[in-house]
Amino acid sequence: MRYTVPASFLLASASIAADASPNAAEVSQMVWPEGLTEESMCQGGLCENQDMPYERIAASQPGYQWNDAGGYCGSWATQRAVLSKGAWISQQQVRDATSPCGGNDNEILSCNIDEAWTNLKLDYDGFDFESQPIPQTDAYLSWLKGHLVKGDAVAWMILWSGQTYPIYDLTPPAGMYGHVEPVIGIQSNHPLNDTKVYDDDVILHYTDGGVNTVHRQASTIAGTWEGEGEKADCGDYDYCISNPWGFGWAVQGFNDEKDY
Repeated sequence: MRYTVPASFLLASASIAADASPNAAEVSQMVWPEGLTEESMCQGGLCENQDMPYERIAASQPGYQWNDAGGYCGSWATQRAVLSKGAWISQQQVRDATSPCGGNDNEILSCNIDEAWTNLKLDYDGFDFESQPIPQTDAYLSWLKGHLVKGDAVAWMILWSGQTYPIYDLTPPAGMYGHVEPVIGIQSNHPLNDTKVYDDDVILHYTDGGVNTVHRQASTIAGTWEGEGEKADCGDYDYCISNPWGFGWAVQGFNDEKDY
């Protein structure tokens, strides 16, 4: 099922995002790189729907994150992933549910997202980037597809091409990302009960900065990184998943004693 976003909602969200832009004292490595827009991320038809025989797309909506205090991409990705399960959580409420671990106040990073999601009483599964052998690309894509075919939206953390990592002087794998987005679906030329990740499987995600859904083939998602203090290389794309680590948290439902 696909959803059309009301124009009034998008205009209000855009206004909030514009009013919340960071000032010079709040420069953050988790905001979009200068000059990058959703339009540039959509170049090459990446925001055009793919005509594929099999798909599973979670019921959520694109939109705009708040951009102050380092950027609320982690909070917004959480909000939209949880929305696919029927609940709405404010971006500030997500930050309020956790502790600081290196970013701007309680900015959502790999080192505090578990605390946030646990306190928000979410039933979730996080990719085990701390224990999985590296490189993790194949295991990560398999984990990601496994949740998307079940209808679980995922908050993933990505690298910006040309940006130096890790961010915030964190110790890898922490800080090996520059943005957080909700991944909301998958399209394939193969039945979705086939667990193999095919090169032409298409991953659908929002950008946190517009009204489009980006479609990326699985074979194009991984980037390269040569070591601490080096820049990520995402090839022909503006962004990629981290390599050698992968970061993702899938919303499966809610952990609450009340039956809603």
